[in-house]
Amino acid sequence: MKILVCISNVPDTTTKVKFAENNTKFDPAGVQWVINPWDELALTRALELKDNASAGVKSVSVAHVGPATAEPTIRKALAIGADDAIRVNLEATDAYQVAAQLAEVVKTEQYDIVLCGIESSDFNGSTVGSMIAEFIGCPSVSAVSGLNFENGQSVITREIDGGKETENRRYIILINSRQNKLKAPLLRDIPFEARVGIIGHELAHIVDYNRKSFIQIIGNGIAYITSNKFKRNLEHKIDRIAINKGLGEGLYQFRLFVEEEANTTEKYRRFKDNIYLSSTDISNLVKSINNLAIEE
Repeated sequence: MKILVCISNVPDTTTKVKFAENNTKFDPAGVQWVINPWDELALTRALELKDNASAGVKSVSVAHVGPATAEPTIRKALAIGADDAIRVNLEATDAYQVAAQLAEVVKTEQYDIVLCGIESSDFNGSTVGSMIAEFIGCPSVSAVSGLNFENGQSVITREIDGGKETENRRYIILINSRQNKLKAPLLRDIPFEARVGIIGHELAHIVDYNRKSFIQIIGNGIAYITSNKFKRNLEHKIDRIAINKGLGEGLYQFRLFVEEEANTTEKYRRFKDNIYLSSTDISNLVKSINNLAIEE
């Protein structure tokens, strides 16, 4: 069984949106682009089904309609676990164009299941999935909250007024709902160099503990739980200790992995951004330490 997940390239919800040309045109400068969160939910469920041998899913592909500037987002989907990706080189002006192009992809590659997010976080149209189904002449199910496979059929669950509805189908377009949860990145998916960074950070915590009394450790633990400012200052200090011990490259690789490639929720990424040094901060610190070493 082959699954296709249709993905959109959207601005990160934390990005400050700006306009140019007398506020008549969107200004993409400085915008952080991500996989549409609802499409990422659909991709996550597809990968979970692939991991379940009894589901019979052989491959999970992603497809996107957009220019080459969207390729970093497509690479993120591949890093999460998609087997391959298709990009239709078109700057679509509306959902109809997007659906028409994706329908051609479905016809050409003959996928068994097509998953779409319930909506995109930029336009919130909720139309592409249903239009793809119309283009290829196949039934669709919207607002889906659960998908499994039993006895060669898909078992679909969705929320309705007063309860849940379950349907069995063979070939469908699924418009996934926001109720699914993203799985965390597995250790096996983290590059070796990034794993070194994780271990280095934890070892730096041990070095810091050895410098403190028992009472100080207890006090720091309480402050860590109750104060985000204390937590941020401590984690920045720990990152600097790891960098000074020569583990800056590993730490940089892990932060870069979380920022750009890891299969994590947006909430987790925001937490990391707020508490820990960014990959740019780490890179600058490593460079400054290296420059001091050269001067000495």
